[in-house]
Amino acid sequence: MQEPTIIKLESKSLIGQSAGMSLQNDGTASLFKAFMPRVKEVDNKLDGSIFEVIIYDANLSFENFGIDTTFTKWVAVEVEETGKVFEGLNSYTLEGGLYAKFDHIGDVNKFMETIQYIHSVWLPNSIYYLDNREHFQVLGAKYLGPTNPLSEEEIWIPVKEKKS
Repeated sequence: MQEPTIIKLESKSLIGQSAGMSLQNDGTASLFKAFMPRVKEVDNKLDGSIFEVIIYDANLSFENFGIDTTFTKWVAVEVEETGKVFEGLNSYTLEGGLYAKFDHIGDVNKFMETIQYIHSVWLPNSIYYLDNREHFQVLGAKYLGPTNPLSEEEIWIPVKEKKS
């Protein structure tokens, strides 16, 4: 596995749809199915990238994370500003801060391996710890779908530097 790029990210304005879910009751496919036809309605988007944002409960300990742990997932596009309201869509501001960005290539099974590596190998052996902010993926032009082994996406993990 590759080392991430550490980036100080500015906040981002997003327009999209969200839903509560868990791994057990994963509604990701339904969320994408509902949102993707609506992307063309958003006229102030910055590019064609799709943001898949995951918001965990502030009190969540990842040692206790399981298939029934609930979270909120957003599927959205970045916009210049969130002033315009689109019926059935909502605005969200992605908090900025320090992130570890991993470039991932592979299908959904390989994605799960990458996530496992990040949380069980890279993070514990790095100079960072997990911060309580949004986790997200960016699905850009090289994203070819969840079952394509050549699909590329960015995985962004919120981090803070450990104090010595």
